[in-house]
Amino acid sequence: MSSLIPSAPVPLTSPVEDSDSLLPSFLQPKQKITYEVDDQYFKGYMSRRNGIHWFNFKSHPNKRQEEWGVDLPDLHHTWSSLCAEGILLPGHQASTFIQTPSSSTTFDPVANIVSAVNLHRDCPPSLLTALANTHPDREVWLQSYYKEKSSIKDMGTYQRLSLGEYRALREKGAPRAIPSMCVLTIKRDASLLPVHAKSRIVVLGNHEDRSWSKSERYAPVLKSESLRYFVSLAMEHRKTLQQDDYKNAFCNGDLPPDEVTIIRPPNGDPDTRKDEFWLLCKTLYGLRRSPRHWYDKIKKILLSMGLKQNIYDPCLFTGFVRDPDDPTEPPATAHLTLELYVDDFVFFSTSDEVEKKFQAILS
Repeated sequence: MSSLIPSAPVPLTSPVEDSDSLLPSFLQPKQKITYEVDDQYFKGYMSRRNGIHWFNFKSHPNKRQEEWGVDLPDLHHTWSSLCAEGILLPGHQASTFIQTPSSSTTFDPVANIVSAVNLHRDCPPSLLTALANTHPDREVWLQSYYKEKSSIKDMGTYQRLSLGEYRALREKGAPRAIPSMCVLTIKRDASLLPVHAKSRIVVLGNHEDRSWSKSERYAPVLKSESLRYFVSLAMEHRKTLQQDDYKNAFCNGDLPPDEVTIIRPPNGDPDTRKDEFWLLCKTLYGLRRSPRHWYDKIKKILLSMGLKQNIYDPCLFTGFVRDPDDPTEPPATAHLTLELYVDDFVFFSTSDEVEKKFQAILS
């Protein structure tokens, strides 16, 4: 979709000292930007020094001094190619400020992110259409789908079944396979320019044979009163709220052994064999009980870290953080308060060290 990228406007006078007007909104000074170098992703901010555009990196947004930076000369001519190559990504696309290929973390900053800058057409209606040999954007959507599929596969979400194995499970009382699909979307920036080509494998839960009661499907969400209390408490302590989210949250919920769930791969999957099925080991988006399983898992994680659940709001947690993998380590000396809304959470502590410790343990 390179034809949709606006070319730099011709200046009325030449030369032009200030070239900020020639750049899109997400590359203006003080805007959040993600920079890629040597297969590592860094979150930082745009700035200008001596008339040259500059990427400056900070390990924390509240730091006054940058840790290092990279000059981006002639950016008003090179920005479109840098975005197309994935070197510059609008906003902070990572849950942590640095992600190396060797690090093992629950947060995946580049999962399902494929550049959409060079797309020729709008979002296709289905995976089958997107991966047709005649589609001009086939390679982009193929890469996007493989990102999604490899992401859930690496998490141990499913295992492949043959037709014989599926029939054997059916004879033992397993429910019928549920169809699935791949939802394709194009993420855009503030200027409505295409940025990411995203794929998401979802289960068509409306075809599920089993019926669940409301109590079996229910997952609580944060109350508005609790949020107001939380914000006022942070203001009273003169603290800035820290925010984060859990990537692929509903793909992390564990399915109990008695809840056997089998799905058909999305129509159009190029690697699927004939009569192939997937036995789910974890939940996927679209299952009726995915929200409940995810809430149960994140609740268990937070409780293991020393936080306690509020009796009036099950999405409000407070306590003294400790490392569940190191029982000999004493808990933190300062209190931490956290509020959970599905896969997003905000938290603060009167101690910056406690906030950093919490983020390190959770990652």
